[in-house]
Amino acid sequence: MGRTQIYSKGFSAPELLITLFIGSIFLIGGFQVWVQVTQTGSEANKQAIASNTAYQYARKHSVATANPCVASTPVNNQVITVDELSGPRITVTITCPYSSVPPMVNISKTTVTLTHGPTAERKTVTHALFN
Repeated sequence: MGRTQIYSKGFSAPELLITLFIGSIFLIGGFQVWVQVTQTGSEANKQAIASNTAYQYARKHSVATANPCVASTPVNNQVITVDELSGPRITVTITCPYSSVPPMVNISKTTVTLTHGPTAERKTVTHALFN
């Protein structure tokens, strides 16, 4: 009579260890990519919020400029509160770039500079509007 061979269904111990090792490499690599993507997205979101805040200040102060243009700095390195940003400071400067040209004395330039972030790596956003 012949001998019957019984085959086991499933992984042997070395196959299981190799499969788990390869799976853990994929998990670690995927986690590192996920962390990088979320950090990059978070930084882009903060920059967008800073840009929108600076633009709002530029619109607000460009409407209030004098006629004829008078150079001034209505806001100078002022600390403001923006929930998503750390330590934001804003400066608003109004200049008269065409004051030497008589027909254009009423044109003013409102420049807003917003800085935010930790001291070692401050980021800056600047907006300018002519009025």
